[in-house]
Amino acid sequence: LVIVAVSSSLALGAIAKLLPVTQGGIAFVWRLIEFGVSIAILGVAFAAAFPITSGLRWRHVGLGAFVAAIIFGIGKLLFGLYIEFAGVQSAFGAAGSLVVVLLWMYYSAQAFFFGAELAAVAGGAAVASA
Repeated sequence: LVIVAVSSSLALGAIAKLLPVTQGGIAFVWRLIEFGVSIAILGVAFAAAFPITSGLRWRHVGLGAFVAAIIFGIGKLLFGLYIEFAGVQSAFGAAGSLVVVLLWMYYSAQAFFFGAELAAVAGGAAVASA
């Protein structure tokens, strides 16, 4: 899923380099378009992963995949903002970046599990409590 997210961001970034989208209002609209396309691609990736990992039927995974994609997309946006504005010269340097990467991995796993849980509940599957 991370490969899908990164490759979609790279492809949309390459398209943005070709188009003049650096001005105020146009840049904001482009960021919204980029976020929407990223959510759609991630939603398809989550929808493809849920039946494989959980045994759910295809018709039950839509809601969970959509919610997981939105949560994942928001986290990706926040992670990108941190990488953009917080540099290695910050108080903790590279160790702080390592902590943020570990938090990103935890966050993305929780987004995946929440979407899978939501898909299981929507599909009427019994969800085991921990």
